[in-house]
Amino acid sequence: MRQVRPVFDGEGATGLGPIRAATAPQPLREATAPQPLREATAPEPLRDTTGPEPLRGRPAPGPLRAASGPGPLRDVVALDGDGSCISQARHRAADFLARARDEYGLPVSARAMDVTRLVVSELVTNARKYAPGPVRMELRVVGALVEVAVCDGEPVLPVARTADARRVGQHGLEIVMAVAQDFHVRRDRTGKRVTVRIALTDAPGAPAGGRRTP
Repeated sequence: MRQVRPVFDGEGATGLGPIRAATAPQPLREATAPQPLREATAPEPLRDTTGPEPLRGRPAPGPLRAASGPGPLRDVVALDGDGSCISQARHRAADFLARARDEYGLPVSARAMDVTRLVVSELVTNARKYAPGPVRMELRVVGALVEVAVCDGEPVLPVARTADARRVGQHGLEIVMAVAQDFHVRRDRTGKRVTVRIALTDAPGAPAGGRRTP
């Protein structure tokens, strides 16, 4: 009989495969510690939306403001009343110069105070008499001068008449040009603007009045 030899080299269909070494077991992983509990933040208190808001007071009027930084001091007055607005304008101009002197230390002579009131009276009187609608007066200090500007709704520019001692009235513009350091009239989009500049002091060598700029 033919003897059958066992196969040990892994060849053949009936042979046993190579022996594989068993893998080493994985090391145990340490369990992570649980995260600490986070304290819940306290809820914000409820806001009462039904109650009235606290009243906010209006700021008290401050001193004369500069237009930008240390620029010229300014004040604007709307004159929409009857003939009493002329007196109101004179008092407002006097107060403006007094505050410029007392609060800002600017030199303002008694003559400058009187001349400014006179100019304001004449300009506002003419505006109320010949121009329709409201009148606005602007005051400002520029250097050593106080500037008075009166704006109205009449585009016709005033013209100073030739001096005539026999004429009664209508001397206001002549008076203004005689006492002012500078006089200027121009049209604007709402009518015209009359601007007069007056010296704040009585310094020697001050420019003579009656100079008109184009």
